[in-house]
Amino acid sequence: MTRGQGNGAKRNGMERAPGVLALGLLLTAASIALIMRATPEGLWGSSVAADDGEIGSTVPIPPPKRPTPQPPTPTPLETAVPTSSLVSLDLTNLSLSPGTRVQTTTGDLIPLTNKGIRIEADPAGAQRVVFPFALTPGQEVLAFHDPESGIVWLPSSTGAEGDTLTIPLAGNQGDGGLTIGLGRLQSNGQEAWAPVLGAGLWVSSQSGAVQLLAELRSLPSNIALEIRGVAPDSGLVSALDEATSTLSMGIASIAYAVKIETNLDGKIASARVDMAVDEGWARAWPQDRIRIARISATGVGRILETAPGGEEAQGLARFRAESGEGFSTFALVALGELTHRESGSGLPWALGLSIGLGVVALVGLATGAFMLVASGRRGKNPGV
Repeated sequence: MTRGQGNGAKRNGMERAPGVLALGLLLTAASIALIMRATPEGLWGSSVAADDGEIGSTVPIPPPKRPTPQPPTPTPLETAVPTSSLVSLDLTNLSLSPGTRVQTTTGDLIPLTNKGIRIEADPAGAQRVVFPFALTPGQEVLAFHDPESGIVWLPSSTGAEGDTLTIPLAGNQGDGGLTIGLGRLQSNGQEAWAPVLGAGLWVSSQSGAVQLLAELRSLPSNIALEIRGVAPDSGLVSALDEATSTLSMGIASIAYAVKIETNLDGKIASARVDMAVDEGWARAWPQDRIRIARISATGVGRILETAPGGEEAQGLARFRAESGEGFSTFALVALGELTHRESGSGLPWALGLSIGLGVVALVGLATGAFMLVASGRRGKNPGV
């Protein structure tokens, strides 16, 4: 190569190298920007949930789901978050007070033959309620009421079906009752009884924020049920996030969560959960985004079909959902749109593209550096 050719090559290399280097730097910057886009707030994001018992604290949400930014979450009224409510009832010992009144169609007040009501199986194995009073032939009961225990029955003994026997549940910071549908009242001259047609349970927390309804398959010997507020920790948030895996949504906010413990497992045919929250929190989200979620004892979450129950005088908005699997842990949540989702096990598109551009950028930088070095060597050895 002549000296003129060497100088030309040197000039060409020197002229091209800055362009290649600039292209490499540009691609590097683009790659970094896409990586930052693919991992805003660490790609994992956070949810308005509490791991320390305080509503409004944050705990991480597992990747890749991250709700879009939403309005700030108002703190629900303290009265809307239950602490602990316990109700119980022993059906083997339903005592009646001396003031119990049994009124008949003849206007007579029938005395009690003993002081209690009992539940037993009839000869066919079906359940029936036995009352401690006797009826004469043709005599019918119009009212049965114990003012001390609150047990009330207004029977319809002339029809095929009776009415409802209501038995209050003894509560510690809670309220509730058992309703028993009874058939026609019968008597053998010593005591009276009626077949059990169905039974239902209703329970309310002390604040009234959480209300439960359940249809029972049969009457148990005793009932115990507790409603207890729980902190939405990382385990609960993870279960809720898993529950939204079939939706194009993520958990954007958790109002509160409650755990319902009962001894009625296997006896609940269907259940309904009502949860009330400060109406300010409810108005911050589209109504169709507010849902009740159920978390099983094994940590499996499921978003339930939820319907609004209207607003109440004390500034609360109520929502209700049916739970065919009975009681467990429930959370009132708001759903938010997802900004991105993983497809199978692949990387988010922005992260994948940034990696590709990063590789191209490195190649460009290496090429530019090589061209500068090569042109410099030709300048030192013009005869080569």
